[in-house]
Amino acid sequence: MAQRQKYQFSIISYNQNSMRNESINIGALLFNERDKSAKYRIIPFNSFKIRGLALNQYQKDLFQTTMKYLSFILSDLDSDFSVQLLDSTIEHNLPEQIRFSKPKPIVTANEELLFNQIVSEYVGDEYFKLDDVVNILTPKEQMIDIFTAHDLLGNQIKKNIKIRPSKSLEIKFNIDFAYGENTTLNLIDSSPVKESALEDWYVKMVTLSSRYDYDSSIFLINDSKNAINADKKVSQMLSDLENDTRIHSLDISQHDELESFIETISYKSVNSEQLNALITSNHYMAS
Repeated sequence: MAQRQKYQFSIISYNQNSMRNESINIGALLFNERDKSAKYRIIPFNSFKIRGLALNQYQKDLFQTTMKYLSFILSDLDSDFSVQLLDSTIEHNLPEQIRFSKPKPIVTANEELLFNQIVSEYVGDEYFKLDDVVNILTPKEQMIDIFTAHDLLGNQIKKNIKIRPSKSLEIKFNIDFAYGENTTLNLIDSSPVKESALEDWYVKMVTLSSRYDYDSSIFLINDSKNAINADKKVSQMLSDLENDTRIHSLDISQHDELESFIETISYKSVNSEQLNALITSNHYMAS
């Protein structure tokens, strides 16, 4: 059996604005007390985790430059690493945006497993992917894949439904999905992944729910693992919208909750012909 050894770890964070104290965890540092050695892992400089904090190009450029310099400093650590070097050779040489948490002691017989668990828990494995649009699915795109996999899309679920908030207005809102239960048409919409689109989406949902007179449910799909959730704006908006008892938020990262939702649709929703009839008979539906 491998011998348990003493380690210490520190979480590395990036603070975009010291006045507002907004920060994200960007990496972890693990040091072996016996061997006086250290290992680290930080997210790529173009990881999509920064989206929740960097709201303009200058902030994005600052983050990328800082991350590249941090990577250079950490890669230059010598073999005789000690906790004290956090103060003497790392933090004093870095921009003020970088923070190292107070080192915490921990004991393990499996260094690699421990380090991977620390990185996964404090930073998140998904944020080590590059900022590639192809690899980053929006909540709507994820739901399309899920509905398709369960053979619901096009059968018991229709996508891209347009709704007028008033019969007398030509304004149209696009809703991601709709499905029917008996004579009730339920709506499904997903929160945006861009900060710039949040306010318009919130206004859309407030307007729609206040003018939509039907006794139907409106499900709002959210991905809590997306970086935009870092400042709590999405959760605050969802909480406010849920004051309408017909509105329910659904976190796509909560698999049990999502599976229950899919199962309910599979067994209780009407078929495509009945769904088309519900859409046609709804006088708020726009062509």
